[in-house]
Amino acid sequence: MARTSTALATLVLVGAAAACGSAEQPKPKIPMAPIGTVMGVPAGNVAGAATSEPTPQERANARENRIIALALTKVEATRGLKSRSPVPGHVLTREEMIAKVKAHVAKEVPDEAIVREGRILQLFGLVPQEFDYKAAMFALLEEQLAGFYEPEDGTMYMAADLDGDMADATLFHELVHALQDQHWDLKAQSKYRPGESDLSFARSALAEGDATSSMLDPILAKSGMSVLDIPDDQTEKLILGAASAAGPKTTPSIMQRSLVAPYATGLRFVNALRRKGGWEAVNEVWKTPPTTSEQILHMDKYRAHEAPIAVRALTAAALGQGFEKKDEDTSGELGFALLFDEVTKAKGPARGREAAKDWGGDRITFFQKGDEVALATRLQFDPNGGKHGARSFDIVKKGFEDMLGKPKQSSEGFVCFERPELGPLTIARKGDTMVVTAGPTKVAQKVWASASTCAVAAKWSKELGE
Repeated sequence: MARTSTALATLVLVGAAAACGSAEQPKPKIPMAPIGTVMGVPAGNVAGAATSEPTPQERANARENRIIALALTKVEATRGLKSRSPVPGHVLTREEMIAKVKAHVAKEVPDEAIVREGRILQLFGLVPQEFDYKAAMFALLEEQLAGFYEPEDGTMYMAADLDGDMADATLFHELVHALQDQHWDLKAQSKYRPGESDLSFARSALAEGDATSSMLDPILAKSGMSVLDIPDDQTEKLILGAASAAGPKTTPSIMQRSLVAPYATGLRFVNALRRKGGWEAVNEVWKTPPTTSEQILHMDKYRAHEAPIAVRALTAAALGQGFEKKDEDTSGELGFALLFDEVTKAKGPARGREAAKDWGGDRITFFQKGDEVALATRLQFDPNGGKHGARSFDIVKKGFEDMLGKPKQSSEGFVCFERPELGPLTIARKGDTMVVTAGPTKVAQKVWASASTCAVAAKWSKELGE
């Protein structure tokens, strides 16, 4: 999918500069090409320029390309990478930009996959049952979308209503993606991979962390600083804080936080590489990129190239005949950290991250029978005599108790909550394995009604945990 540079990126850099610099210092800004010149050469003298009178559109395109050409030289110097070809640019209206992104998504991602992604959040009770996930996703993207580099055609697209710091930051960020594409084939790196969300996230985090770290350096240089001078925790809080303040007020927090997760976690990863070995260390990682979000979150896991634990296919025999597997995926440590953060947010997001810590592997499977849907997740922790599984079970169990109240059924290592609309929700733990189920529930004309009981769900949970 085409990557996006969001409004939150500029909020972050302005906030970081304000927090770290004095009030008298000028607002940081990446210099851009003045109208009519390219690096000091009059526009009419640029090699290859047309001798006949250009049309208004040709003049506009020429100006955009001059601005990009000059900006690209500054990006090359900051990032330490030489471009291998020019990067053409186009300015689009917001409507044109979102239409282009929608067309790309429609081409790459099956519509039912997006719908099921929303259903999963609904089954966990993290978004309302009447919530239109796809529409909300594009609404959030439309408000945040400032520009993007498209690997499909090697072109830079910018929103027409950008100016000042927003335009500079967006252009700089996306031109780093252009350099990544020219050196390491970003098109192949960012290709949609069904059932491999964790791998896709890892690649996205590397790309966005690289571009964000590059973008922040010239912004902070006006304050005599580098992004490496700012504690990672502070930078991450700025990013997450900007995300929570941006977008439509009705957007669920898990969607906002998921949108910026590659930027926040990727920035921390790339900054750690830079502190040890500069940009050359980042270039080396591009040759053997991270394959899991666990490797992004824990540098030692990347250094060891720790592979995920294989998790067997999940079944639904206990639910009776007719239920079919419609989709399965791997969420990774970051996916579960985001999920558990939402479940335990009354106790603070650190509890959710603690519950996902020591992730070893997972599988999440979506089942359907007619208009009945159900979800199963098996999370495998790194072997440690059951300690990781016990810790995670206790944290997640308490989080759902805060959300749903007293469980209907409870025993050692197992709880089940009866939900009249979403169906039963179970959490079970056996050694270093944790299983979570949600549903079945019946969805008809946007009306949800439980289609099972805790008695059936307990049998299903046992089936999945064996």
